[in-house]
Amino acid sequence: MLSRAHPAVIETIDHKGVIRSQEIIQGGDAGGVYVPKQIGNEDPNIHYGVVIDCGSSGSRLYIYIWPEHSGKENELLQIKQLLDKQGNPVVKKLEPGLSSMAKTPGNATEYLISLLDFAAEIIPSDKHRDTPLYILATAGLRLLTPNEQKALLEDLFNDIVQNYHFQIEKTHIQVIPGKLEGIYSWIAINYVLGRFQSNTTDSISVTNGQTISISKKRPSTVGILDMGGASAQIAFEVSPDTPVEGEEIAEFSLGYDENQEIFKYRIYVTTFLGYGANKAFEKYIDRIISIALQSSPSNSTHILIDDADCLPHGYTTNYTRYNKIITIKGEGDFHSCANHLVTLLNLNATCKKKPCSLNGIYQPKINYESQDFYGFSEFWYTMEGWI
Repeated sequence: MLSRAHPAVIETIDHKGVIRSQEIIQGGDAGGVYVPKQIGNEDPNIHYGVVIDCGSSGSRLYIYIWPEHSGKENELLQIKQLLDKQGNPVVKKLEPGLSSMAKTPGNATEYLISLLDFAAEIIPSDKHRDTPLYILATAGLRLLTPNEQKALLEDLFNDIVQNYHFQIEKTHIQVIPGKLEGIYSWIAINYVLGRFQSNTTDSISVTNGQTISISKKRPSTVGILDMGGASAQIAFEVSPDTPVEGEEIAEFSLGYDENQEIFKYRIYVTTFLGYGANKAFEKYIDRIISIALQSSPSNSTHILIDDADCLPHGYTTNYTRYNKIITIKGEGDFHSCANHLVTLLNLNATCKKKPCSLNGIYQPKINYESQDFYGFSEFWYTMEGWI
């Protein structure tokens, strides 16, 4: 879990004494920026960007802000989240997910209109044409057919270019593959934690009193396990001599120049479709119902499952299967639940290249002594269900 220290506020003031921005620093690169709205007097050096993350259970709009690049080759672009006056990220969410529009793709833009209007209102109007807008859908849409995906994305693009002035191209609206989702998550978390900062240290060694060699060390990165509603992704940096090839490896540079070795990274990344919180929960429910159906009399119309170890103690819910009403009562036994869920991981799948994690997918060993690891989930359970 990420800790959140009390933020410090730094004001940027121009030569006339006008506050241009207030920066909230929370450690690393995790800060954000509050920019007072000044109609007709916007700072030309401030840039905005909008990302709408269309997940399986809902969509979230984020607004980012950055100044011109410093010009220093050992620094990345300083991207921050836009904050409100109270120092909270400017975010807007809606439910359900975009995939709920699969049968009515003509309503896709209407579904997102509250988010789009929100961005248009927050970002100064004279900045709209220079503000890139990205609509990136994940596992919820990956579960749809290609034709359903295409219909939704085309409706969004055609309507948005007519009704909004943001900088948008067809490639800005897409269903991203699970691997790319994992890469984005890895980059985002390491950026927020300051693991890409250029606080390199030089060590100098002298050979024969003449030759001087300089080696630069960069901060170690962290690995991530990101669980969404329909899929889960794992990603972590691997050493150059780790024998990972093919679709499980990603190599990229975060610098403006591909030759900048300090910003080149090689990570192991893979995705597990169907193993997000919602889908895993559905698999669990289907399994305990299947077991109950097999052991119940064929003529029974009601089945009681009173030991659901993965549901909160005292929680009761009903399902219908094959014209039978199944009542499930929660037991709330963590250890039994953990053992139960292991059976859903398909650990017996053929492992062609060892070691494997689940589903027979190769995964190199993780050295926890030299690399921190962070787990994230966008969902939690309440008495009303997964949210």
